[in-house]
Amino acid sequence: MRNNVILERLLWLTIIISGAYLFIYAPSIHKPVKHTPMTVISKPVSIISHTKKTRVDILRANDGSFYTHIDINGFPTTAVIDTGATTTAIPAWMKGNIGITKCKPISGHTANGDVTGCESKINRIDINNTITVKNINAVFLKDVKVVLLGQDVLRQLKLNVDGELMKIGH
Repeated sequence: MRNNVILERLLWLTIIISGAYLFIYAPSIHKPVKHTPMTVISKPVSIISHTKKTRVDILRANDGSFYTHIDINGFPTTAVIDTGATTTAIPAWMKGNIGITKCKPISGHTANGDVTGCESKINRIDINNTITVKNINAVFLKDVKVVLLGQDVLRQLKLNVDGELMKIGH
């Protein structure tokens, strides 16, 4: 029993330290990159753009992750492209900033342990001011420090990693 408590505390400490690292360094790691616009429509998630071609190029950060600028319902922030996340996860404190007033309580289990939070629909996520994704069901978790852009968004796009460069488009 005592070993389980120690292991649980070590796990939470690891999660907190990892989250603090991402919260402190994620905004300063992202470097804007050149992109080409395109028109894309997809269901159940709609991806739209006003020009013929859309692609976002993202350089790998020093920590091995891919960070990009996003706007959630017009609120600017940084996101980690998380191909291992099923659902887009957003820090709970952002709910008010992006206009979320109704949120259905949830609980679940992740690779990092049990989580609680709530789920709500996001009207739109703009990726690097180039690709717009609409009508996303996202979860809001208090233990998340930076937005994790998950497979609910990514599976609607084409991702290609070539060395230190991730290309996102359709």
